[in-house]
This record gives sequence, structure tokens and C-alpha cells, in this order.
Amino acid sequence: MPAKRYYSEEDFERGVTLAQLKRVGRERRQAYVTDWFGRNFEDPAQNTPYNSREGGYLYVMGGPYDALEEIEQEFDSVIAFDELEGIAAELTADGTVDWAPGPEHPDIRRAHHPEEPEDEPAPSALDLDDLISQLESGAATRFGSEDEQHERAQLIERITALENEIERLRPTHGGIGHNQPPTDHVDSEAAPSSSLSDELANELNAAAASAKVELAKPEPEALTVAKSVSWLRRSLEFLSKSAVDGAAKEVGKNALLIVAVPLGTSLAAKILEVISAAIHWLGTVITPFF
Repeated sequence: MPAKRYYSEEDFERGVTLAQLKRVGRERRQAYVTDWFGRNFEDPAQNTPYNSREGGYLYVMGGPYDALEEIEQEFDSVIAFDELEGIAAELTADGTVDWAPGPEHPDIRRAHHPEEPEDEPAPSALDLDDLISQLESGAATRFGSEDEQHERAQLIERITALENEIERLRPTHGGIGHNQPPTDHVDSEAAPSSSLSDELANELNAAAASAKVELAKPEPEALTVAKSVSWLRRSLEFLSKSAVDGAAKEVGKNALLIVAVPLGTSLAAKILEVISAAIHWLGTVITPFF
């Protein structure tokens, strides 16, 4: 699923992802948050029925909502609380403290378009292929910020854990070629060493090492890292498909199925953790287009 995007009056076409939002500067960040809030919430005086006898609005479509609570719930993973407080103060400066759902609020959309599927975007749903496409198209990258260093350290840690898992599963003798179907009846929690051939272990390690070596540089080549992680993702797809004797398996780009991986959930989980961490890191280093 494509990453959820946020817009502003100056950037109403392309938008930015949640991970990119923390790289755009405080003023631009406020513009994106304010636009999001305006799309999802409104002054109840606009459309909410009013009970003159009771002297209050009837929030029949949901609410009332608090501005700070709502923007904190949406953006606290990338914006500091004191900054969100400042934005909420601007939103309520005219005296409106209770808000009704606006035209793009999920409650309103469900009421008007019940057939539409629920939105399920999240920071980890950023599309790896989309990020690679941006880099191949010449997207600028920036390194050295506190966020970037934190995300890079997390990614390196996940890669190291994957390398350790690969070595744990490497056979002590022999091993089948990875172009052949996996052995049946493999324990999902403690796969036998013969489940992973030397050839496949070497290839997985090579992809992990390529990304790790690049990440050790002051200014890594983000595209090299992204393509190495993409190879790991494809290897997981291959392992998933191999597990069911050639039966077709629909595997999402990032929400990969790990239940069918013959080497056990431990290896699959480690690969998925690398993919997720890489997506978050790439989101911090790619400069948004404006």
C-alpha cells in the first residue's frame, strides 16, 4: 500500500510522507499539520446541528474533538510535543476548542461512502519500490541529523541480527541447493541447519553486508542500501513461494507473508525487521520534492 501523504497550500499535489515530514523544517511542518487538521476537522458551527433548548451542539457524526489530542495522535511519532502544543494553540486561537469531524474525517467518509475500504497507512507502510524510484530519479539526500543517525543505528542493528540468524541456520554439513524445494516438516521455531544452503546463506549475507558497509560511510549511497534491502525482500518472497510445492502465493511488497517461509519465522522476522528499518531510514534521508 502506498504511504499516506500530507499536503499544504504550497504543496497540494505531491505531498510528503510521515517520515519525510520531520525533515521539512518547522514552518513547513506546521503548514502540513494545519492542512491535515483542516481536512479532518471543522468548527461545529459549519454543519453540526445545534440544540437551542439545551444550548449545545449535537455531535451526531462524532466528537467533540480536541485539537491537541488529535494532532498528537497523528504526528507524535515525528513531531515533538512542545511543537504540537504550539500548532494546537494556533488552531484554537479564535476560541474554538471543541471540533466536529470535517469532510475527510473517517467517520464522515464512512457515512457517505460505506463501500470504501478503511485506510490503513502507517510509517512502516512506506513503499520500498517508491523510495527506490525516487532515488533513481535523482532525489536529493541529506545525512547527519539526529533522526538520521538514530534510524541508521537501528538499521545496522537489525542487519547484524539478520547476519547472526543466517549463520545460525547455515548447515554444518552438506545442504540442498536453494533452487530446489525445501525439506518438508521443518520446525517453524527451530529450523534444522540443513534448511539453509551455503549458497543461499552466502547470498543473503552478501546483500546484508553490502548495505552494512555502505551505512558505515559518513554519507552512504542510499540507492545501494535500498537495492540491497530490496534483494532481501525478493529472497523472502522466493522462500515463501518455495514452501508450498509451487503453489501460487500472493505476497505484498512490505506486508510479506512469513507463515509459509520454510526456514521458520525467526529468519523471516529478521528480514522483515531489516526491511522496515530501511524504509524508516530512507524516509529520513530523502529530501522531499517541492
